[in-house]
Amino acid sequence: MNKKFVFVFIIIVMFIFILTLFINNDSTTISEISQNDEKKILEYLDTKTNDISSPSKGKMYSSYDLLGIEENKIYIWLVKEEYITKDHAESKGNIVACPVVLYATKNNNNELLIENHNFPEDGKNYGKNLKRFFPENIIEKIDHTVTDTLLENIKIRVQEETSRIKK
Repeated sequence: MNKKFVFVFIIIVMFIFILTLFINNDSTTISEISQNDEKKILEYLDTKTNDISSPSKGKMYSSYDLLGIEENKIYIWLVKEEYITKDHAESKGNIVACPVVLYATKNNNNELLIENHNFPEDGKNYGKNLKRFFPENIIEKIDHTVTDTLLENIKIRVQEETSRIKK
């Protein structure tokens, strides 16, 4: 009877081990960002980050600079700018620039899945939150980030979208 018990116990442990491998194998950590991933990040930033800045009368456009990747975290410098179109004329609305951490994984098809994001809110806790969300090597990169190029990227996106709509 002891041999049967040990045999059944070993089978159950092996089954649990194999099941755990399959469950944990459906997502992987991120080691690099592909062009497809860049598009998914941009789409996510345009549509899922209204808690950072939301449009008042127009449409928000995003641009970002990749600061680093660490396991399931993508560190970026984000710029969001609102463009308002009225009577075939464009004007600018809200604008924000801040560091953001995206929490993401890749599935078995190597597709990026962004689950959530976080950012240090302005105010007295900014520095504390910055250190809580970002490692020191990323904070050093934040200090040297230039926003002008990202604003130019947004301007180009707006022009491209406007020309597509007019056609």
